[in-house]
Amino acid sequence: GKTEFEKPLWDLFAQHDYDGVRAGIAAIQDKPPGWQPSSDLTDKLALAEANDKLVKASNAQQWGDVIDIAAANKMLLTCGDVDAIWRTAEALARTDDEPRALEAYRYILTSCAKREERLATVQKASQLLKSPEDLESLLRLGRRLPNGTSEFESVRLDLIRQKVGDAAAAKAGPEASQGEIDSLAAHARNASDRGDQQLLGWLAYSRKDFVQAE
Repeated sequence: GKTEFEKPLWDLFAQHDYDGVRAGIAAIQDKPPGWQPSSDLTDKLALAEANDKLVKASNAQQWGDVIDIAAANKMLLTCGDVDAIWRTAEALARTDDEPRALEAYRYILTSCAKREERLATVQKASQLLKSPEDLESLLRLGRRLPNGTSEFESVRLDLIRQKVGDAAAAKAGPEASQGEIDSLAAHARNASDRGDQQLLGWLAYSRKDFVQAE
């Protein structure tokens, strides 16, 4: 249980005043002979402090520090705190350790259940991973929705739009396959928004396929 001495310390912990908790522990240790804080408090405090450090290092783009903190505090990297995994994965991707970044994203998609976190994971991966194959391997981990599409369909379509837009604007980049163009076209036929139809029109126009563009 939380002893009488610890109650104020937990209150400080709840307010994220970790320095205050440390000072409180030091102050109490002088009072009752042999008093020690519970391992529950010290473990949670150490983890919260590590998470604080990880967030600060990540915000400061100190990628090496992020990776070191995560490696020393594996307990941070759980479905309960997907943000810590995202930050670690970003640090790995930014330091060209794509295999381990991919592993971190894959961990979320194979272990964590929250729809919006899963979707955000592939969105982040799509901006950071350089290899289209690596990204494709993550998109394949999408769960089937009741309507038969993948939960990551929106991300897949965004990636195809990017390729088609680049091709229409004659920018260098990966080409959209015919299968990808067909799936975007199928989506465009059923969508209320005309944007995809216009995009495909521009692509056809850029390829001098004027009949299709029309």
